[in-house]
Amino acid sequence: MRYDENDNLLYFSTEESTSFEEKRLIIDHMARVSMDLLGSAFKEGGVFRGGAAGEDRPRSSGSPLAAVGAIVIFLGVIGGIMVRSFVAAAVAAGIGLLLLSIACFMGNNVSSENKYSQLNDGKLLNGKASGVGLLAFALACLIPAGLYVAMDMESTPAMVLGIGCFLVAAVVMNIAGIISGNNKAKNVYTGTVSARCIGYLKKTRTSSSNSRHGHHRNRIYIVGTPVFEYEYSMNTHKAFLNEYSQGRLKPSYSEQVELNINPDDPDDILYLPFLKKRNTTLIVTGIVLLICAVICFVALTII
Repeated sequence: MRYDENDNLLYFSTEESTSFEEKRLIIDHMARVSMDLLGSAFKEGGVFRGGAAGEDRPRSSGSPLAAVGAIVIFLGVIGGIMVRSFVAAAVAAGIGLLLLSIACFMGNNVSSENKYSQLNDGKLLNGKASGVGLLAFALACLIPAGLYVAMDMESTPAMVLGIGCFLVAAVVMNIAGIISGNNKAKNVYTGTVSARCIGYLKKTRTSSSNSRHGHHRNRIYIVGTPVFEYEYSMNTHKAFLNEYSQGRLKPSYSEQVELNINPDDPDDILYLPFLKKRNTTLIVTGIVLLICAVICFVALTII
């Protein structure tokens, strides 16, 4: 993603670690940005209305279908809970997820990032990997509901089966993510350049937790991503990945690294250590989820 010094949506820093003083500056900066964007939402041509300031927002042909899917999930699940029907809620969630899956396959399969997605790590629903994952979750809802009705299962085995199917769906989504990332690294990011880390983009992220005394509180912490500068086709580029991490950021400030780039879009970059770290995380969590799924299926034979 191209870095533009004039956007200032995120806080730019050259510090690998975030001090307490800098944390306060980042929090204040993000609060101002949020207020500015909220104000622009009510102006003609604002970033949320698709006008001049919002023309760079990506669009997906499956967006209307995705909206219908989200509505079906929300209303169907709420309705199923209200009438105390596990089957109704599961079927509604399955149909909604199926629609979202179709919307993903209908997407344009290009980079779904824009400068406003920096604020929430947001990505549009497109791409085969997302479609496969959502399809797996749709089946994880529909299969237990169908067996519950067809085989007249009791509620407890059906719930255990549903949990097991959801765990398997999560494993499928991890595998799809690994395959998709590796394929893009091999077929899309075919160019390599020597780049220098010129700083970091930092922002706030919030997590909620309940204390042992029952008090709910939000914890604000800082995440960041490196900004790279490099030469390609006689032009100087500055770009970053929309992937943020906590703690001491890597690579080090001013460190020279090798980047993979998309020759069709030199601002679209891939930093292989990030991809390897992501794949390792997906593999480890996938193994844990698969073990838990096996435990659920084994428990079905005991219940």
